[in-house]
Amino acid sequence: MEVNLINNDCLRLINIINMEEYLYGVLPSEMPPDWPMEALKVQAIAARSEAYRKIGRHKEQGFNFCSEVHCQSYVGAKAETKRTNKAVDDTIGLVATY
Repeated sequence: MEVNLINNDCLRLINIINMEEYLYGVLPSEMPPDWPMEALKVQAIAARSEAYRKIGRHKEQGFNFCSEVHCQSYVGAKAETKRTNKAVDDTIGLVATY
């Protein structure tokens, strides 16, 4: 974690994680973890692809992504499940391009 003081009266906490750890917190908030594994894998690839496209979206604020739908819904470790983590792990490095 990184803590920044903003305007002398507000703190900003930045969760410093790698892409796969980020996706662990995105995938279960984007689709139900009990869906078929192949659907979860496709979502993991789509979420990774979107994340790489949006890196730096909040650069001026000192971080890459917010936790809102604006970037991708991210709820962090509290949302992780074994199935969604497996979908992310099974697709490590795979992205969709056009």
